[in-house]
Amino acid sequence: MKIKIKIKPRTYYKLLYNNGSYDIIYTGTKCAYLIAYKLGNQPLVKYTKKFKWKTIRGWQEYIKRCNIKTKIMSKGDLFLELL
Repeated sequence: MKIKIKIKPRTYYKLLYNNGSYDIIYTGTKCAYLIAYKLGNQPLVKYTKKFKWKTIRGWQEYIKRCNIKTKIMSKGDLFLELL
C-alpha cells in the first residue's frame, strides 16, 4: 500500500524522527528549505540564510523511503519553536 503525501506550497512542516530528533522545513512552489533542526537533547539549530534542501518531489520521495512522520506547523507554532 502506497502512502500518498499531499505537499502544500508555502507551508511549514515538522519532520519527526524515531530518536526524538526533528527538522523544520518550509515549502516554496518548487523547493523545500531547511529552517532548523534538533538532534536528540541538543538545542535547536537555526539556519540564518535560506538553505535549499531538496525539490518538493525529492522531499516527498525521501519521506516515503525513510517512513518519516510529518506534521504541518502554523506560523505561531514556528515562532514558538524558534524562540
